[in-house]
Amino acid sequence: IDFTTDSVMRQVVQYYDRRGSRNERLKAHYLLGCVYRDLGEAPRTIGCFQDAVDCADTLSSSCDFKTLSCVYSQMADMFTLQLALSDAIDSRNKSIHYSLQIQDTLNALYDMTQMTAEYMMFSRNDSAEAIFMKAKTMYMEHDYQREWSLASLPLAYLYLLPPTRLDEAKIILDLYKTALDEPTPQGKQAPSQRMYNYYQGRYYEAIGKVDSAELYYRKMSHSDLRITDMDAMYHGLLDVYRKKGNVDSIVKYTLLYCQANDSSVVAKDRDLIVQMKANYNYNRLQKEALFQTKKAARTHNWLMFFISLAIILSMLFVFACLYYKRRRRQRMEELARTRQELAEAEAAYDKEKRHIELLEITHKESIRLIYEDMASLRKETEGYRTRYNEAQHRAEGINALYEESIRQHNEEMERVRAKIEALKQKPGVVESIKAAQSFKDTAIVNRILSLAQMSRYELSNVDWETLTREFGTYYPIILSDLHDAQTIKETGIRVCILVIIRLRESAIANFLHISDTSISNYKSDINKELFNDKSARTLFKNLEKRYGLFS
Repeated sequence: IDFTTDSVMRQVVQYYDRRGSRNERLKAHYLLGCVYRDLGEAPRTIGCFQDAVDCADTLSSSCDFKTLSCVYSQMADMFTLQLALSDAIDSRNKSIHYSLQIQDTLNALYDMTQMTAEYMMFSRNDSAEAIFMKAKTMYMEHDYQREWSLASLPLAYLYLLPPTRLDEAKIILDLYKTALDEPTPQGKQAPSQRMYNYYQGRYYEAIGKVDSAELYYRKMSHSDLRITDMDAMYHGLLDVYRKKGNVDSIVKYTLLYCQANDSSVVAKDRDLIVQMKANYNYNRLQKEALFQTKKAARTHNWLMFFISLAIILSMLFVFACLYYKRRRRQRMEELARTRQELAEAEAAYDKEKRHIELLEITHKESIRLIYEDMASLRKETEGYRTRYNEAQHRAEGINALYEESIRQHNEEMERVRAKIEALKQKPGVVESIKAAQSFKDTAIVNRILSLAQMSRYELSNVDWETLTREFGTYYPIILSDLHDAQTIKETGIRVCILVIIRLRESAIANFLHISDTSISNYKSDINKELFNDKSARTLFKNLEKRYGLFS
């Protein structure tokens, strides 16, 4: 439906500018440009097409590249009509790019062949022919034989310029005539068919058939003839009558050709388009600058938000680490206290056990002496009977005292044993005992103890790595503290592990191939770094107290 005014479409554009998506705004501005195109307002047409391009989001996969390609193609047509050829070529290239992006090969080929006209108007015929050859290859690859025959008509003009290529021009013209098998509505000739008549006239003029050339030039004449077609028709007829020497016709068609060739209106519209395009570019840059300013402000706000969030999260992380470290120290101290209580209880139990053993020995020895004395008294006279009875009374008293002591010590041992079992059931003690036993049961520790008994002290790097890994599995906190200490290096860590295995200093020195004095220095350094104790002898006790070691 032809539009006679732009009022309706402008309302449509306003509506979609407020509520539409980017693709809808693209199409709305494009259609408004088509309205101005049909109304003959070229500058406004170009402005609307530029607004449509500005609405497209080419970085999005959902962008309407088909419509965008059409916008650039229509824009190129308008630039060509106004002789803004550089802008036309630029628009053609963009239309080709977006057509190929959506695999619309036929539309891309259309713009390629149309672009040759701009290059020919620039007198860059070599470039135009190169584009034609590239387009021909693509037409053939996609089996567009008929489409190529229709699109290749301007190539005939290039072949008509040098007289040596007339045969090639004839082939192009014949292919076009064969492909053009559909009638045009209302009996009108399509613009491309009019140009076919012009090229046929040029061909017959070039081979010397002037009458045939005149016939084809006159076939171009119609009431709706465009100014560019008039220019070509009058120029052809002028050449024909100049060759025939018909002065009146020469004068007539010279005037008509001059009128058709008068491009003042075109130049005026072209200047308006260039001016509008410059204004549009300036306004677009202003909008872009404002958009970038707002975008920078939003970016700054988001950046400050993320920085603040990062600071808060970092503080929470630091507090969490400090809390975790404090809780870990508290657990280690509690475990050490439990270990100390357990050690004291075990020592008390051993002490009571030794007392019972000593009492048993003393009791046996006392009874033996008494019975020896009683045996000797039996052999003596009756006067010694009294002493015998007294000795027997003493033996009974000693037996009663022994039994009471045994009972008390047994009760104390039961109490201490119950306390030991209770302490062993405390959280962390069972795990520590199992960890200590599991570590000692590992293959690498058994290998080290076996080598130490056989006085063989050779360990490979793989053995050391395995020992460190196993130690970290069962004593991760000790290994972490050793790594965190700045003055404790790899040899110091190995010394500490061998100390916990309970190897002698001489064996440790032999395994590490250093002197006993160096081992003492390493132990002193470790003790000072971890427990602020310069002594080498108290290292294992400090490790037991802090980390709850169970040997």
